Amino acid sequence: MSRNLLLILLIGFSLLAIVYSEQELQMVVELFRHGARGPIFYDPWYIWDHEGELTPNGARMHFVLGRELKKRYAGFLPAEFDPSLIRVQSTNFNRTIQSALSQLYGIFSTDNDTTCPHLIPDYNSSLTNPPDNLFINETSDGHSCVYPQRLNAIPVHVTGFGFDYILKSYFGETCSYMNNLTFMMTDDLFTPKYQAFREEIQPIVEESVNRRWIPSVNASSREAFLQTAFLWDVIIANYNYGNEVPMEPGDELWTKYQYAFDVVSQIIWNSHPLQYQLGSANFLNAVLEHFNNKVKNQTTYKFLFYSAHDSNIVPILTALNQLSVECLLERYRNTSFNNPVCTFPTYASNILFELWRDSENPSEYRVKVIYNDMVLQLCGQDTCDLNSFANVISVAEGGQTLNKYFSTCNYGPSPMTTPGILAPMENLAWLETMLFVLMIVLTIGVIISLKRKVVNTLQTSETEMKPQVSEE
Repeated sequence: MSRNLLLILLIGFSLLAIVYSEQELQMVVELFRHGARGPIFYDPWYIWDHEGELTPNGARMHFVLGRELKKRYAGFLPAEFDPSLIRVQSTNFNRTIQSALSQLYGIFSTDNDTTCPHLIPDYNSSLTNPPDNLFINETSDGHSCVYPQRLNAIPVHVTGFGFDYILKSYFGETCSYMNNLTFMMTDDLFTPKYQAFREEIQPIVEESVNRRWIPSVNASSREAFLQTAFLWDVIIANYNYGNEVPMEPGDELWTKYQYAFDVVSQIIWNSHPLQYQLGSANFLNAVLEHFNNKVKNQTTYKFLFYSAHDSNIVPILTALNQLSVECLLERYRNTSFNNPVCTFPTYASNILFELWRDSENPSEYRVKVIYNDMVLQLCGQDTCDLNSFANVISVAEGGQTLNKYFSTCNYGPSPMTTPGILAPMENLAWLETMLFVLMIVLTIGVIISLKRKVVNTLQTSETEMKPQVSEE
């Protein structure tokens, strides 16, 4: 056997050893969008008693997703809820709190329970599943829907509006500058830059006006264009609820409305770098800190659940270079386009951040990121070592540390902080900087004022010392 061949075999076996070395799961952080809800925009077809609230099938989505997570992490998740191992955080909305509880009920229920979230009669139960690529098969394999009858109380933590800089960092009440960016990028939508896209969408704008599907009656107005784009939210909410809508999944009209919504949403809320950086950096840094605390044995948590919105997932995917206006345009314009990650997060979509340790080399940790059961290739492969993952986040956040976040947002004194995420006094750094600058300005002002007084005094003395000349 030649030396070169022997060397190749040794390298091959070494690579196999790395690939198949035993990995031990240490921590999981899940961020997910709430389940199906009522529409939050004008509905021309139906009257909703509670707009934006979680629907029964929305609760079922997360219950089924919880069942899937229970199977995926069997042996890692405890059999019963344990607050020392699990923490649940939600935005302060009914639909996200209910989604979190529904998912946890799916995880911690037993097979002996037989009750389910209520569905309307003759409802198409396939609509209650999370995205198809999560391989959920609860409704078609003969397995009865299970729902908990005996559970420990599960706490869901929430933070008030204006103070939730982890899950609502993009919110106008939390970061006022985000409103400026939204107005700016909305104006950008109507520049020549996106003229071709607007021309593609204009036919359904005119149809929406003609059929009275939107409030606007002027098909050439900006309002009509935006109302048409956001009509998709109403279409998909009604469809998931079981209401009839004037189009079918996959047909041309359905696809055009989805296309309009996806691209317009991305342009006005996540096309400027500051938008997706401010919207993702705090959460990504929190994930990294959770992982670092786990490595240092400074936390007992094993699984952290974050119940939020599509507006949380989108800036993260964008910051991680997985989603963009360009790839969405390409997705709809090119029939051969094949990038399953470039998708707008549907109801019950989730991102899983997994921390793994090499059992043969306990000091080696790796991170895997999974979006709707698709592994993200953040480091050119399925996993990143912890240092590389930190570098990925550093690039994604664009330098938006929490102190800089407050400064950029003109946030002022910080709210109460989350233990283990930020020391309270760190939030005052921006104030110290402003006071220092003010002190310098005042000092310069005093010096200039004193200088003027000295010059005036010298000029007066010089005048008094000159001999007086008669005007005669």
